[in-house]
Amino acid sequence: MTKEKRPLCFTDPKKFMRLVRTEDPQARLDGLKDNIQDIAICEIVRLGIHNKPEMAAELRQLYRGFIMLASEEDRWTLYQHIKGFVENTSFVSTGACLPFIRDDSSLRIVSTAVIDYVSLGRIVRGDPMGYVKDIIELIEGSALRSEGAAFGGLLQSRRQTGLQAPAAAARRLGTASGR
Repeated sequence: MTKEKRPLCFTDPKKFMRLVRTEDPQARLDGLKDNIQDIAICEIVRLGIHNKPEMAAELRQLYRGFIMLASEEDRWTLYQHIKGFVENTSFVSTGACLPFIRDDSSLRIVSTAVIDYVSLGRIVRGDPMGYVKDIIELIEGSALRSEGAAFGGLLQSRRQTGLQAPAAAARRLGTASGR
């Protein structure tokens, strides 16, 4: 990823959204001209729109194989672009935060993504704590590269939102896993 080139989502938003809606992966790659930053933004936004588990598995390969080769600062910038889609559109869910939560190793990126995931998510299935429970399940299932950063994000989300559930989660995780 490079800091000099602005992402396609800013330079040509109509083309970018047309590519996001394109189902053919090769057509998306051809349209994004092998620019890893644009590919990453497009694929992560697609995950936030469609929320399909099979998309997450494919994205995990992209994240761990290519995105993690970028500097932490470039990955932070990428996260800020994705967060902008989550905050400023009605069609990209907080599911777009999950690749950063699952696959990044940066304390700053993971903890911030957790805070945003639990605080920006819309209530689903009538459970206001559903997103907190998702993070707890990921921690308990050892599905994260940085469990400590995710746990710290949960604790910080309590400070920012006043939610009591992260404190209960901390007690539960502390006793359930022997930590």
